[in-house]
Amino acid sequence: MLNIMMLAKLLKYRLDVDSTVVNSQIITTYYLDILSLSDHVEVDRVEVNRGNCPIQYSGGENPLGYGQSVRYILNCDPHNVREVKVYLQDGRELLMSPK
Repeated sequence: MLNIMMLAKLLKYRLDVDSTVVNSQIITTYYLDILSLSDHVEVDRVEVNRGNCPIQYSGGENPLGYGQSVRYILNCDPHNVREVKVYLQDGRELLMSPK
């Protein structure tokens, strides 16, 4: 139980949106940010909705220090995100659900 609670305190995620106007058209991009709550976390890969919501790396450093984040472009409706699974370099997996 303690190991699961410690793992849950390593990372959290948030969804973000950015809208820009290009040639009189509004382009909306949704982002998934993985935020470190630990001094050192190495992310191997990230999966959204068991792979049914494609994501694309957008920026950020790896490994992550406390307060740092890595950003992905979310290629599905953010309202449909049910789970985010982060695979760490050391083999651990962290499953996060919306609160």
